[in-house]
Amino acid sequence: MSEFTDILVAVHGIGDQSRNSTVRSVATRIAHSSMAIKRPNEDVPPVAPQPLGWFYTDERGAVRVCRLDKFESKEHPLAPIGFTEVFWADIPQGVVTEGRTLEETKAWARTVVARIRATAKKKVKLLREKKEVTALSAAEQLQLVEPDFSLAAEVLGEIIETVYVLENLFFIAEKAGLLKFHLKKVLDEYLGDVQIMTEFTLFRHDIIGRFHRAMQQIHDAYPDANLHIVAHSEGTVVSFLGLLHALSGEQFLAPAAEEDVVLDPRHKIPAWLEKIRGYMTIGSPIDKHILIWPDLFNFQFCQPAKELFKNRPAIKWRNYYDYGDPVGFQLDTAREWLRRHELRPFQFEKENDLGFARYLLPGKAHNDYWDDPAVFEHFIQDVVQPGATSPAAPPDRPLIGLLSPIIPYLFSAFLLLAATFVLYRTVTDYLHPDAEPLQRYLRFKVLGLAEAPQTSPLQILYNAAGISGLIAGVTLFARLPRLAAGWRWFAWGMLAFLGGCFCYCSLSKDWRAEIGQIFTRFGEPWPTLGVLVLAFAVGLISLLVLMPSHEFGRAQQTPRKQRWFRKGMRPLIFFGVVAIAGLIVGQVLPHSDLTAEERRFLPEEEVQEIDSAHLNRADLNILLWPQGKLRDPGARQIKTVGRVLSARPSLWPMLLGGAAFLYLWWLAALIFDLGFVWQRYIRQALGHKRLMLWSGYKSDPPESDGAAAASA
Repeated sequence: MSEFTDILVAVHGIGDQSRNSTVRSVATRIAHSSMAIKRPNEDVPPVAPQPLGWFYTDERGAVRVCRLDKFESKEHPLAPIGFTEVFWADIPQGVVTEGRTLEETKAWARTVVARIRATAKKKVKLLREKKEVTALSAAEQLQLVEPDFSLAAEVLGEIIETVYVLENLFFIAEKAGLLKFHLKKVLDEYLGDVQIMTEFTLFRHDIIGRFHRAMQQIHDAYPDANLHIVAHSEGTVVSFLGLLHALSGEQFLAPAAEEDVVLDPRHKIPAWLEKIRGYMTIGSPIDKHILIWPDLFNFQFCQPAKELFKNRPAIKWRNYYDYGDPVGFQLDTAREWLRRHELRPFQFEKENDLGFARYLLPGKAHNDYWDDPAVFEHFIQDVVQPGATSPAAPPDRPLIGLLSPIIPYLFSAFLLLAATFVLYRTVTDYLHPDAEPLQRYLRFKVLGLAEAPQTSPLQILYNAAGISGLIAGVTLFARLPRLAAGWRWFAWGMLAFLGGCFCYCSLSKDWRAEIGQIFTRFGEPWPTLGVLVLAFAVGLISLLVLMPSHEFGRAQQTPRKQRWFRKGMRPLIFFGVVAIAGLIVGQVLPHSDLTAEERRFLPEEEVQEIDSAHLNRADLNILLWPQGKLRDPGARQIKTVGRVLSARPSLWPMLLGGAAFLYLWWLAALIFDLGFVWQRYIRQALGHKRLMLWSGYKSDPPESDGAAAASA
């Protein structure tokens, strides 16, 4: 009789893994959750966290099964549960360290786009040959509309570059003790592991062989124990392929020396397969693998497997995913793939595909499962030690479904507001510096002018918010048609621009007149209208000069690597900086509210001094027209004090403010792009559903996460 009734076998996911760290995470999570899993009140809770040495074995490649703790009573509900791990991270890590095997991330991602495009073209050709287009259903006609793969390839490259840029931001946050999340490392390791699993057959067989050998070792040591697989991320693909090979009567047998694996195609199911009772996947990308690399899933289940599942219950499969996870999602494609086969080895229906909104930060949600007791408690109570009634699924956390989707947009808006505030504050301080005592004396006592009003920080913030609204409108107008194909996104961009115009027009007339000083000469409406026309031109030109990908567009297109200016955010930033610099220069250059008639009868020297001092109409009325009459030239004393009134502070703060604005605006736009792509194509699964449509799979109705999940 085995000392364990159930054994949880952890299969880790992507990244720089340590041996037994994943099984320790599982054990620690269960230990923390022990009070919720039938623990008697009088018992001392298990030790958590366990050290890595608790699971260590001195035999290379071997696995060790351990309890949560040394329980005093064997009657403890968790005492007969063992924990162990399948470790495979050293295989892809060795390839990454060697550095000469894997394709560069962006280049490989574009080959994936080409693979998806081939799938779409094949489906379109098949439908056209099938019957007349007019006789097709609405869903079939949608399949005939080929997406803009040139746009997809360009955006994918830009998003990868964005992740690299954000790595610097997370580095600063980490040093400040705010957040620790290596986004670029996660991307590189995930894509690297996926590339190894999908494109390199020998390495894939090595990894699956590691899984088969570990399962065999566990079963040999504890032949009576029920086995439950707990897999995360790419580890779900490893375990799923390992199970499918076993169900097909194939095993990859690896010798103890870890040399080349050997395929054993005897069409016999391994003994350990008969003991699999539960399968837990968290953050799983299995669906993406089935759709993009369908050749990996060409399996024919063997007769012994069919006989086995006629006489025993199916394996209870439970999939858990957070709506903010960019890697894992619902596995409706996997369920449809299983339904197409005569054998039904898994109990995996729609109600077993458990989605929720529990983790706040998008992207980071892929690893937050390990800190969530509800997920593991549900699996233990539903599969490992089921009770009379099924436990409730992990519920959504309050407000997470609302906040998680908009966090990237809020962060982007905050950065843009901060950028505009910094620039506007430095320009305002240059144009309206605090008067020194001598300037105040000359202004009040000699010239008799009114006190120069000082702009309050609150007014500067309000004006910066209005200006940032206009810049946001221009950015959305230039970026939305680049992130999603179709005229409706151009229309949404136009609406965003009009909203930005409304924000700008909320500024007072005097402030708009000052900002649009360069257009004053054209008449009354132009200080405002000119700024809006200039903003529209910046957005439109920035959009038009971008070029499509040469791999998927016209043959004569310039390769992306040979382009420097006409790609990504560079056109928008360049034309935006030119426009803003022109507006600032228009404010800095000598100007005043002198009328054309006043300029004709005033001496040229006085006109120059007045323009240098940037005197407004109120000051000019006091200086030139006291009691409605023109003051005598000798009493005006403009030439005497003009140079003092026109004194300006150093230009350096304004130049530094401009540099800060440029960087923060660029960063805000990149974060918006990343958030939009994540929300539209990952969270709402638009790309996934189109892939299912082309591949002939039926999608389940979209889940609701409080954020109005969109259909394809």
